[in-house]
Amino acid sequence: MISLLPGFVFEPLVFATISYWMIGLRPT
Repeated sequence: MISLLPGFVFEPLVFATISYWMIGLRPT
């Protein structure tokens, strides 16, 4: 369970980071 928790928090964090990163690459 302890090993599962980091992945449960890490995946959404990476997804959010990539989302904001791709949005940031778009010219406004």
